[in-house]
Amino acid sequence: MITSNTAYRDGGGIFAIGSTITILHFFLYVDRNNAMSNGGGIYLQESSKVQIFKEWHEYTYEECIVMLHIGNNAAHFGHGGGIYVDDSTEINGTCRGGITNKLTKNVFSECFLQTLNLYDLTHYDDTIFVNTFLTNNTAFKFGSNVYGGLLDRCTLNPFAEFYTASNGLEYFRSTVELSSDLSVASDPVEVSLCNGSENSSVIIRGGVLKVNVMAVDQVGNPVNATIRSSVISKSGVGCLKEGQTEQRIGNQCTEIEYNVFAQDIAAQVELYADGPCANLGKSTQSISIIFLPCTCPVGFQQTNDTIECICDCDPDLQQHQISECSHDQETVRLETNIWIGVDISTTLNMTSYIVSDCPFDYCVEKPFDVVLGNQNEIDRQCDYNRSGVLCGECKEGLSLVLGTSTCLECSNLFLALLIPFAVLGVALVAFILLLNITIATGTIHGLIFYANIVAANRALFLPRDTSTF
Repeated sequence: MITSNTAYRDGGGIFAIGSTITILHFFLYVDRNNAMSNGGGIYLQESSKVQIFKEWHEYTYEECIVMLHIGNNAAHFGHGGGIYVDDSTEINGTCRGGITNKLTKNVFSECFLQTLNLYDLTHYDDTIFVNTFLTNNTAFKFGSNVYGGLLDRCTLNPFAEFYTASNGLEYFRSTVELSSDLSVASDPVEVSLCNGSENSSVIIRGGVLKVNVMAVDQVGNPVNATIRSSVISKSGVGCLKEGQTEQRIGNQCTEIEYNVFAQDIAAQVELYADGPCANLGKSTQSISIIFLPCTCPVGFQQTNDTIECICDCDPDLQQHQISECSHDQETVRLETNIWIGVDISTTLNMTSYIVSDCPFDYCVEKPFDVVLGNQNEIDRQCDYNRSGVLCGECKEGLSLVLGTSTCLECSNLFLALLIPFAVLGVALVAFILLLNITIATGTIHGLIFYANIVAANRALFLPRDTSTF
């Protein structure tokens, strides 16, 4: 029994560095110990482990039961009230020195807590009953009973007297009396995809890959973590945008972005949490990427970059002093009073441009951004509701206003003006006949002269008039 001890730092009951604690007994009690930092009951560092051995003799059924009791211990300002296993300093420990099989995603090693048969005795079909209790342990941070140890990764020593269905965590869940779901915890050991994120994606080279990820500890609890990432490709030529190889996430699903650059037609982005397992075994999350062919919008041409899809201004447009292009917006900027049309030949897979000075006042004022791949966008170059080549037409459903460049919608209301104008016409003829006005007398010339005087000075005589003559 190890009881009622206090450590002013780590390991209230047992503190081990690179050691194996051997107990020649049927039971081990670690009870009512305190640590100011980590491991109220037991602190294990650098691949240390605790082994409980049995001396040989004929067992009875009751003697096959091993009692391991770790209770009433406290880590007052750290992790692991019962047991703290420092995985971060392991060199030949659970993940770093284990056997890694990338295909099956398994990592094997000895467990940090074992019950062994000193003389390889077999009894009751090789079954030894091990009752392990971790109760009433407390930790100021995480892992009230156990912190670290990576129980989900370890397989038991082949000479151990107890076995599990799949892994050490399965054993702990079936034999440890846990006080809560958070009683077993660890540093981040795995990255999980969440919120519909998939293990494959299709993007262009240099395009944005968005994934929702969460880092979890050895029992699947979400934890804060630093996610480290890299691009793996056949040629080895690939990378992520600066600042994306290391990203910090909280203890929940978090969307992170990657701009993936690669020379090959396919690549992988590998992610892992910065922790004791690093990128070994199942700790690594892999996302397969197929790169789309680089296609540039109308008005652009692909550059010679081999790892990124970059589109720049089409050289055929640069001769017309067009050099400012936005690939993201797919727009080219017109600086001078020009009009651009596009002829796309689907049979020859060619694009030709019609570029000319815009006549009269048909085009909008410059500078102006236009999307050349859209006919409606091309018509946005035109002013006064005009459209077509060099804006020589009105938009559909509109008509030209006489004496102007403006196109407006025709209205039947103007038919109502025919009656008053007809009456005025009859009145004008009667007026001419009544006054006997003739061209010879010069009266008509006089009226025209004064009308021209008024028109020339309409800003003075008709200050509200905005019509165009």
